[in-house]
Amino acid sequence: MSVGRIVGQNMRSLREARAVVLADVARAARAVGLSWDASAVSRIETGARQLTLDEFLTLPRIMTAALCEPTTLVTLLADGTGSLSETWALLAEPGVAHLAVEAIPDLARKAVECSKRAAETQGGDTDLYDRAAELGVTPEALSDAMTELWDVRSLRAERERRLRESDTDLSQPTRARTARGHLTRQLMAELRHHLAENGQ
Repeated sequence: MSVGRIVGQNMRSLREARAVVLADVARAARAVGLSWDASAVSRIETGARQLTLDEFLTLPRIMTAALCEPTTLVTLLADGTGSLSETWALLAEPGVAHLAVEAIPDLARKAVECSKRAAETQGGDTDLYDRAAELGVTPEALSDAMTELWDVRSLRAERERRLRESDTDLSQPTRARTARGHLTRQLMAELRHHLAENGQ
């Protein structure tokens, strides 16, 4: 199996596990300057379309934005055993085989941190841990509550879904920002009520 197939399969597994559609990944890719549509994402996931080096290195940012949770190159390169052994064997060309595996998580973590900072400055969702602290519950309890209420694991994903369904003119940045703030407060109130009803 090629590296591209491994990455594609992992993209699909992560996406489907979080009920994210192909168009969401394509939208996140376009936000970083790539011209992907849902069809391109599907072809990447099935191995019918290979990633360029630039696309591959940008993929953690794309998937982090689409899934609304940190996604690293390590996650995208993991083989079916949960390790990187098969992938590293595929990458073991001269000059690559000696690459320190320890360096990859650091590089991926830096990419995720940059993506997170960019999302926060653009009105993106606060980290799950911050929301959980604000509500006085564990991140796991908050994640479970969001799944029970909305069948998603991200406040941001639910907020953006509701925003798309509203009549808000998203071409007006000020109106979109105001609507996001209102929806965030509404969703937090729903979570507080749900958690209180369940004794948390």
